[in-house]
Amino acid sequence: MSIPVDGATLHAEQHGSGPDVVLVHGRGQSSARVWRDVVAALAPRFRVTVYDQRGCHRSRDTVGDQGIERHAADLIAVMDAMGIARAQLVGFSFGGLIVQEAAFRAPSRIASLTLMCTTCGTRPETHADYLARADRVQRDGMAAYVDQGIARVLSPWYVRDRPQETAEYRRQFLEDDPVVYAGAMRAMTRWNGCERLARSTVPLLTMAADGDDSPITANRALAAQEEIVRLRADATSAVIRDARHYVQLERLEQTLEVLLPFLEAHRGGA
Repeated sequence: MSIPVDGATLHAEQHGSGPDVVLVHGRGQSSARVWRDVVAALAPRFRVTVYDQRGCHRSRDTVGDQGIERHAADLIAVMDAMGIARAQLVGFSFGGLIVQEAAFRAPSRIASLTLMCTTCGTRPETHADYLARADRVQRDGMAAYVDQGIARVLSPWYVRDRPQETAEYRRQFLEDDPVVYAGAMRAMTRWNGCERLARSTVPLLTMAADGDDSPITANRALAAQEEIVRLRADATSAVIRDARHYVQLERLEQTLEVLLPFLEAHRGGA
């Protein structure tokens, strides 16, 4: 389904039936790549919606640099267009910021939040990294960062043992719109939801990987999760072992062992 939203045309899909779950990807990969196996596992129990963010893969954008607030509005527009009154949201990496902002804006429509390998606000010491990456990609294209990006977010064992999947990751990263990707990197330096997350009462699951030292985790595995748990002592938390950033690609079974029970526990609210 194509959804026109404020200068963009967003590609969205629904699979399965039951209470609604919306999966929101990070930048550099499409919903098809990041969530394919997760959708297959959830669809027998839930109605699962995935969409490509503006400027990514099958979605187009004519505006360019966009903030987290615009992406959150896109998410709510997708929910409206797909007939979703209330849903459980799962946000990975950059998508984790989007689902938080959507929950802050429309809490009555959110039955639960799952924050996967993400943060409630990037640390100032990582902002120079994000801004430099944004400038580099916007100037030289996605190819300028793809090798460094793969080394940061995929484990060496995954790159070695899964060459076909790694090649698919590379291909989709190169298809991302460099202007919109750069805008996402800059947006992360401007957005912080930690105080609002601390006040939120939406049921919360936070998942982290023990090898994820990407900038969104303040360049230290588990640091971002520790901050979220400090702010929300009622949160359910889990650590995925022997993985870097993309836990749903590298450790699908472990990821589902955590995610499925949480979604089942809150399916009555969706």
